[in-house]
Amino acid sequence: MAAPVPPAPPLGLFVPAPPVVFPPGPPQMRARLQWVDPCPFLQETRTANNSYLYAPRLKAPKGNLLESIFHDLSSTEEFPHKLMDGVPLALNAANCAQPTVQTQCWAYCWGIIDVLDVVTVNAPPGSHPWTRRLNVDLNSLWTPAAVQPNRAIGGLPRYRFIYFIHRHRHPSGDDRMATYSLTVYDREFQTTEWHDTGYGDPVDRARRITQAGNFWASATINLMQGGCPGIGALGAFHAGRSSYRRLYHNAHNNDPLKNARRTLLMCMAWGVDLARRANQVIPVAPVLGTLGDTIEDASGFNGLDTLFAVLFGILHGNAHDGVQFKGAWNFTGTPATLQAAGYGARVAACETWRNRINAALVGSPLTPRVAAGALTWQQALTS
Repeated sequence: MAAPVPPAPPLGLFVPAPPVVFPPGPPQMRARLQWVDPCPFLQETRTANNSYLYAPRLKAPKGNLLESIFHDLSSTEEFPHKLMDGVPLALNAANCAQPTVQTQCWAYCWGIIDVLDVVTVNAPPGSHPWTRRLNVDLNSLWTPAAVQPNRAIGGLPRYRFIYFIHRHRHPSGDDRMATYSLTVYDREFQTTEWHDTGYGDPVDRARRITQAGNFWASATINLMQGGCPGIGALGAFHAGRSSYRRLYHNAHNNDPLKNARRTLLMCMAWGVDLARRANQVIPVAPVLGTLGDTIEDASGFNGLDTLFAVLFGILHGNAHDGVQFKGAWNFTGTPATLQAAGYGARVAACETWRNRINAALVGSPLTPRVAAGALTWQQALTS
């Protein structure tokens, strides 16, 4: 007689995934890396900028992509209204938000991946110096940041968090109704967790849980155990955010399509938060399940205002250095210049974001994360 099938766990609880089988590889490596810029900005001449923000020098193609994302974040139109090729680049640029970027740990955005795809997880292919260096980093033994927070000493690996944004297509096939979730692997504590915004009804959320589990069960892991042990072996499913559900119900009647797409904003905000957390030295594993459980976080505001300021600082510095990306001339003036050029809709709507841009222009530190207040998240994301 066949063994009885155990009952399905309640929604939101841990659903064990099959163990990940690691292929045999060469002896474990110890990195001797001389990282300068976070990838994919490696070995591009750095720009002189102000004291609060480290800005790598861009070449025009990367500048065009970052300008496109900055424009989307500045627009009052539905986001995203263009191809999303620049989202991973912008999120990897979020590592530049700290003045200690050259010595700290970082977070790496792998990209936006359809959750139904069968993937092979290895370092991105290519002959660029940053791809070769990232490959060595991810396959090298991890020295905990709690042991050595200054990663420049001894050329230690930098990428503590590796995260993947999943696209979940709607059963109707309508791409406008696609939603997004995120898987993050923490090398410091060798944990893999999946995070969902909580968008939709229980059936929607259960479907995304199943899809995320199947994604990692079918993935091939080509990273050595010494570099990223346990990556892809999901240890926790965070299947919904109470604050996002509040946001969803508040906005659903006004524009449900925009609200569905806003799940990408929350995943992006999580990525920015992971870049901020990467160099936190703590003796025990963080409770990553607490990411983004305020209205400001759920709307993407708390992370995206930082990303907005970081992108502005990078584009502003490179424009002054003469890099000819699209719209570079708009970044050589004042916030009024940006607003006149069509970038300033959010700056005009939200005092917090306006203050961030002014801080970037005068070289003062980024202001603290915004506190709950008078409609700041609505002004920034729905005006």
